[in-house]
Formats: sequence, C-alpha cells, structure tokens
Amino acid sequence: MAVVTGTTLINRIRQRADQVNSGFVSDSEILNWIGVYQRALDDLLIRTYGADYSATSCTFSATAGTANYSLSALTGGMFYKGLGLDIADTSSPTGWRDVKPYNWHDRNQPSLISAFTLNLTNGDVRYRFYGTNLNLAPTPSGTTQMKLWYCPQTAAISLSTDQMDDVNGWSEYIVIRSAIAIKDKEESDTSILQADLANITQRIIDMAPNRDAGEAPTVGDMQSNVLPFTIIPWR
Repeated sequence: MAVVTGTTLINRIRQRADQVNSGFVSDSEILNWIGVYQRALDDLLIRTYGADYSATSCTFSATAGTANYSLSALTGGMFYKGLGLDIADTSSPTGWRDVKPYNWHDRNQPSLISAFTLNLTNGDVRYRFYGTNLNLAPTPSGTTQMKLWYCPQTAAISLSTDQMDDVNGWSEYIVIRSAIAIKDKEESDTSILQADLANITQRIIDMAPNRDAGEAPTVGDMQSNVLPFTIIPWR
C-alpha cells in the first residue's frame, strides 16, 4: 500500500492551489487542513463501506461489581464507533462468544439486573454504549476477559514527517479539499476544484464498498449461536 507524508501532501496542495513558493498560507496552516480532511475522508470510507473499514480491537478484564467501563481508557482515547463485544468462553471453538447489545427499553428487565457469574453462555450478559462508557448488564460478579471491537478515530497527520496510507490515490480527496480551502481564503474561484472534488468523491463511493471483491456480503445468521457450532456451521 502506498504511503504519503505530510510534506508530499503540502507540496501537492500548493500545486493544486497555485501557491507554490507563496507565503499566503503557511505549511502549518495547510497541515491543519490536511488533518481536517483526512478525518473527513475516513468518515466517507466508513459511511460508504461500514465502520469495520478500520476495525481494531482491545481486550480488558470485566471485574466484579463494575458495570461501566470508560471507552477512552479501554482504547487509549481512540474510540469512535463500536462494532461489537466478545466474552471469553473456553467452550467456544475460538475461545470467545459474541455479546449482544440490549435495547434501551429493556434496561430494567430482571435478566439485566442480576449479576452474571463466570459460568457464561451467550445469553448471560448484554452491553450498551452510554455516552463515554461501555455498560455491562447484569453487573459482573467476577473477573472475566472481554474483547471490544471498534472503529478508531483518525490518527491524522499533524507534522510534515507524519505518514498515511494512500489507498489507490484517495489522498487526492484531501488535496482537493485543502486547495479549495486555500482558494476560499483568497476569495478565488473554486469551480474547477469543486468539479474535481465531486469526481473523486464519487469514485471513492463507487469503489470503497466492495473491499472484499471476491466475496459478496451475506445476511448475518442470528440463530445459529444458540446451538453447538457443529450443528450449524458458518456457511
């Protein structure tokens, strides 16, 4: 995968905005725009493909008597969107089982109030994201390993030496949007850049969804996890 640096992007942006060797905007100002539009590009990819475009995970210990866990603390301040939660289960072929979210209107159901034990099955625990916290219901009665899957915030370029993956040249989206910002600042016409932005945006929307080009997505099987894996395998 190609990599571009902050310096490379600055130079490309200056060329696009007709600002080569100009002092009208500083490199630090351009770097700020790069960070803003790098985040916008990631949002576009996530909206187009899904949050798992940049999925990652972290493990943590759920402890007795603690129902709420800081998402910032669990993910080093990088949590953006949750994808799912796993709970350790030695009876599972993978050593993990899915934890299902609970609905807001079920928050006072008896099954979500009594503490869950270490003898866990798929239905023993549920979760929900509350503001900046991950809430487990019922409250754990012992220590249990869990794995949080999430989409991280963008580690945006802030220095000229910083790098980013340039997926198939999609950094051009950042370049064009930054060049438009410069043109707006000098109150110049941006119509050509706006047309180029529309083209690159549509290209990303068209190409981003089928990341696994060899296989089409399937409907999730929501029933098989109540039976042994040997009875209803993945298919």
